[in-house]
This record gives sequence, C-alpha cells and structure tokens, in this order.
Amino acid sequence: MKVLFDNNAFAYLAQQLKYVNTLNKLKKLVKNERLEVVGSVTLLQELSGLADSNSSLYLQTLLEYEKITNGKILQLSNELLEKEGKELRPLFYKQSLMAKKETHNLFSNLKNPSVANSLFFFETQTLKGDYSQIMENAFRSLLNQPVFINETQKSIRNGYKDWFDNFDTTAQNWFTHMFDVKNDFLVKKLPHVSAFLGYGITRIYERLVQGIKDRDNDFFDRDYFIDASVVDILVTNDERFLQTAKQVPNKRFKVMKLEELISLVDKRYTAEKGE
Repeated sequence: MKVLFDNNAFAYLAQQLKYVNTLNKLKKLVKNERLEVVGSVTLLQELSGLADSNSSLYLQTLLEYEKITNGKILQLSNELLEKEGKELRPLFYKQSLMAKKETHNLFSNLKNPSVANSLFFFETQTLKGDYSQIMENAFRSLLNQPVFINETQKSIRNGYKDWFDNFDTTAQNWFTHMFDVKNDFLVKKLPHVSAFLGYGITRIYERLVQGIKDRDNDFFDRDYFIDASVVDILVTNDERFLQTAKQVPNKRFKVMKLEELISLVDKRYTAEKGE
C-alpha cells in the first residue's frame, strides 16, 4: 500500500506531540515494507515556505519526511503529465520516481533553509500568491464571452452541470484539444493526465455550479492530486481539498483524513506484531 501526504496532513503528523506514537508506528511499517510513504516535490515546494519563518521547525519536518519516504520522491507532476500527453504512454509508479541521486541532491540543497527558500520561491510566493485571483479573472472572462452574454446564471449552471455529468466525454475532448491528439487514444489510460483533467474539470464544476471560489492553496492541491495518481491513498486534513478530491469522478486512489490513516496504521501495526 502506497501513501502520499499533502503538506497539511504531514505537518500535523510530524510537528504535533500527540502524533509521535503514530509516526513511530508508521516508520516501523515502512522499515518492514508493510507500507510505503511516497514523497512528492509538491510537498517539498510547499514546505519550503516555512524555511524563512521557522527554520528549526522546517528542518525538523524535512528530516522526518526524508526518513519516512526513504528516497522515494515523485518527479514534478507537470513534467510527468506533459510527457504522458506528448508520448501517449502511461507513466506508472516506478517510472514516476526521481532517480536516487537526484533525490539525494534535492534533500541536500533543501537542508539549507536559505537555499530552500530561494529554490521554490516562485512556486510558494508568486504562483501560489496570485493563483486565486488569476482563476477568478479567468472565470469572469469566460462568463463575459458572447455565448454567455444573454444566458441567465441558472442556465449557465445547468449547462455546466450537464457538462460535468458527461464527465468521460468532457475529459476526452479536453485531452484531444490539449495535446492535439489525432487518433482515438483514451485519456483514461494516462494516470497523470487523467488526474489533471479530473481535478480541473471538477474545480470548474464547483466554481460555476456550486459557487465555490478558488483559494491560493488550490495551486498545490491540484499537483497533490496529480501526484496521487500512482499511489493508493492520498492523505489530507484540508477539508476543502478533501471534498473536492472525493468529488472527482475518475480518481484512482482513496482520499482520507489523517485520523482515518491513523486507524489503518494501528490495525496494520497490531497485525504486524501478531497481537
């Protein structure tokens, strides 16, 4: 069983004393190969935002993450989905991992807080900081197009509800236009591209039908969702992200809160000890 944390959930696990016992159990299960914790550059990007404000807590969390992932870090989600779409070739778990040497060099650089802060500054400050406004501007621009000018809000919502209800067709059409696909290759064969489209289509549905506006943190949430396309469980304590992820029709993994994972870890740990 492969587990991927978002930064929200791993911060709870690694930084709060009440979870020390769970963290130790999880480490033992990982050591005995009863469970894998798969790392992501997305989490390292988001975690680096803590390097400047609280370097000691940042380093503590980083070291715990390095230990528990044991050199298993996924490549950048955007690079994986782009490669899948251009080559029309699925990249599953093993093909999605960074090389061991690359992982080692990444952690070596991140162990210097000043380097970490500068390494991912563009993602943590510029892209994340402007994300919600960029998306809101995009939706306003969409709704100002001539095709929508004379439509009522109810009509627009119903249209996007029908669009979401026909999810497979919508995703396939997006995929065909996004990568200029000239044949009938099915997007569902590509885990990363499918996850990207699944999350994106669901967020548009939530925004235009359910009225749920974007947050800056959605920038990272989308990438966590893509990362999770090659694991079994995505763990988050972010209620908004949890609800969006659960609503995506084509996801290939389970989504759970930290407390649910703790229950699972306790059961596996007890079974491991033969109690």
